[in-house]
Amino acid sequence: MEMKTKKKRIIKTVCVLLALLASLLGYCMIVVFTGKGIDCPVHRFTGLECPGCGNTRALTALLHLDIKAAFGYNPMIFAELLYMLWVTVNTSVIYISTGRYKLGVKPEWMNILFLIAFVGWGILRNIV
Repeated sequence: MEMKTKKKRIIKTVCVLLALLASLLGYCMIVVFTGKGIDCPVHRFTGLECPGCGNTRALTALLHLDIKAAFGYNPMIFAELLYMLWVTVNTSVIYISTGRYKLGVKPEWMNILFLIAFVGWGILRNIV
């Protein structure tokens, strides 16, 4: 019985992850073909760049395997992608093994480190 339940959780997890990936790729394709993405509200209202400003262009550059351009748009994209991958893997493993959905990353210091780096980048990019 337990194996059947885990198999269902694995299938559900794979379906959710594929849907998220398809949505992300679809958004990037819309940007590529129309040249228009979602405007950053922080930049629009303050003129400052948030830590995520340039992520759409960076992701589009990564789809074209242009790592240099992606880094130029937002160097933090690589840390963000690694962090999101870790959160996704961690959350998926917990869900598949326990049946409980708990978003987050263990160990806690990784969350704190990423938050400090993310906020720090947002401040630094507007000073320099």
